[in-house]
Amino acid sequence: WALDPATGDVKWHASIGHIDVTPYFEQGRLFVPAKLTEEDDGSEFFEIDPDDGDVLSRTSIPGNPMGDMLRGPDGMMVFTTAVGQVGLNKSTDKGWIHVADKSGKLLWSQELAAMPLPEGQVWADKGLVYLTLKNATLVAVDIIHHKIAWSVTIGGEFKSDAVLIE
Repeated sequence: WALDPATGDVKWHASIGHIDVTPYFEQGRLFVPAKLTEEDDGSEFFEIDPDDGDVLSRTSIPGNPMGDMLRGPDGMMVFTTAVGQVGLNKSTDKGWIHVADKSGKLLWSQELAAMPLPEGQVWADKGLVYLTLKNATLVAVDIIHHKIAWSVTIGGEFKSDAVLIE
């Protein structure tokens, strides 16, 4: 939905699916990953025209959107998707991290060892994103070089996010 900030009147509505992630808006461009249906897993990464709500582009991605969209170096967008529910860790849980460039082109996706927690993404300097996974794994992802920098499992299960203290 887009509303007029002065009056609250609806400017447009784009019916693209279920959105659990705050859309990303920068330099007149609007991006958001959305789950396509409530019944099935699977999403698409959309660019929406901020003036009229028209879909400008869409790219299929696995899983369902989780967490926040983070701004990386050179305008890159970083976000995660998952299959599973917050709570009990199950063997069927899965997760992915995705990196798109400022034009909205998906550059890279990486399957993770487990489902990322919804708010467990932390951005750091030097191109690293830290993720808290439900199976008690902390992962540092090097988004510039498209690889996992390191991963460590601590205990049996995480139910809250990690914090980065620099």
